[in-house]
Amino acid sequence: MTEIPGEVAGKGFGPIADAFANNFEEFDEVGAAFCLYLGGAPVVDIWGGMADPAVGRPWERDTLQLHFSTTKGVAAICAAILYERGPKLDYEAPVASYWSEFGQRGKESVTVAQCMSHRARGWLLSTPS
Repeated sequence: MTEIPGEVAGKGFGPIADAFANNFEEFDEVGAAFCLYLGGAPVVDIWGGMADPAVGRPWERDTLQLHFSTTKGVAAICAAILYERGPKLDYEAPVASYWSEFGQRGKESVTVAQCMSHRARGWLLSTPS
């Protein structure tokens, strides 16, 4: 198996490192990192492979990486918590009621729900002149 640097703390977390290493063996992963916190402390902090295979630069603990769509789930959870806590978030309210600068160029009535469900149709809005 591929050697995976980093730390795995405590019992029961070894299979996470094994599954991570397996991605390099079975699925041709090039480079990646994974960190898991439990109770405010890291219990798994591992990385491996290449950050830049073209020049042979290995993945390090502090290698920067784009996250693309991974923030969508976190944003949805945060919005659900705010909604559950009462008047902190209203899905049917215009986004501009929370972020006034958003309410420009035809976006004045776009709701939080439309943004959260990717139905705000931002791609139809006119471009700046």
